[in-house]
Amino acid sequence: MLHSDDDDWKAAAIKSTHNTSEVYFILKSKKELHKQVSYSKVFEDTFSYVTRFAKIKDLEATKSLQAFLEKTSLSLEERAQIMNLCPKDSKEAKKLITSLESKADVEIESIINEINLLK
Repeated sequence: MLHSDDDDWKAAAIKSTHNTSEVYFILKSKKELHKQVSYSKVFEDTFSYVTRFAKIKDLEATKSLQAFLEKTSLSLEERAQIMNLCPKDSKEAKKLITSLESKADVEIESIINEINLLK
């Protein structure tokens, strides 16, 4: 395990909110860059988790969706949650992410449609 990898990861986790697809690409690039490194169990378990649960495993699609979501009224946390959960409609989104209750159904439906196009 590289000490600096742990420090970098902790710093990124503290400074930002990431969805599972972003974490998947971050960890995947670390593993590909440092193939000879033996990573901690926490790193390996986290990578296994995000590999299983990341909804979007195409880097360009993830970047496109992030760019789209930045233009919405959603907070960083709401963006991460909606990408992680991929609700089927605005009703489900509002039940799963209670802070969305004040958002217009039209906006949420637009976001969900965009996610579905890029999945």
